[in-house]
Amino acid sequence: MCKHVLAMCLLVAAAVALEETFDHELQQYERLMIKFKPSKKFSFEFLTESNEPVFKLTCADGKNIRIVHDDAEPIIKDVGLAPGKELELSFYVGDDGVHITKDSLGLADFNTTGHPLTKIVKIKMSGLEETPVFSAVL
Repeated sequence: MCKHVLAMCLLVAAAVALEETFDHELQQYERLMIKFKPSKKFSFEFLTESNEPVFKLTCADGKNIRIVHDDAEPIIKDVGLAPGKELELSFYVGDDGVHITKDSLGLADFNTTGHPLTKIVKIKMSGLEETPVFSAVL
């Protein structure tokens, strides 16, 4: 009986989506690539040292990405996401804002006015099936 209960606990723990924080100080002219397996609902929150959000990227329906920054209208993109299928997003920080791509195809370009993008020091993530892989190029 104990083995059965332990096995059920392990299955429940495996089914819970990961929530993690990645400490990384974003640099100007940097390309940050994040490879991950999303669950149906996931989010990436780009934060300053004092945990203030600079921008947030979320998915609530398994197919549309929503980008929220400052007081601007949210950017919503249908990118045909598939829960459990690996996805790579690339964030390029330039002079005039951030450029986000999925599999080398442009998704969104925007500027943040509340906080400079170079004030980002951590990324809080939730709704991922596995620990994401990060790579950065200056």
